[in-house]
Amino acid sequence: NNPVAPGGRFQVLLSGLGAVTPDWPAGMAAPLTNPPAVLAPVEAFVNGLRVPVLKATLAPGYAGIYLVELELPAVMDEGLAELRIVAAGNASNQVGIHVAY
Repeated sequence: NNPVAPGGRFQVLLSGLGAVTPDWPAGMAAPLTNPPAVLAPVEAFVNGLRVPVLKATLAPGYAGIYLVELELPAVMDEGLAELRIVAAGNASNQVGIHVAY
């Protein structure tokens, strides 16, 4: 329901990205400022093309949830696109994102 514009930034909430730095206790909500960063290398792909990952941290105020911020290419087709996140070689399921100008 919330399309992303080409060249725009957007955030994805997900689980399973593993350890963070500095270390953070499991089950405790992440701090609202300077949340711990994911240790594993995180990559993102939209329609099979790599897109920049601007940050990958624990989601501020949430326990056990991660936040990944991405940036779409400035030029791309409108409509449904497929997003996949890869952390330390482990790929997420593909999910749809709506791209609109």
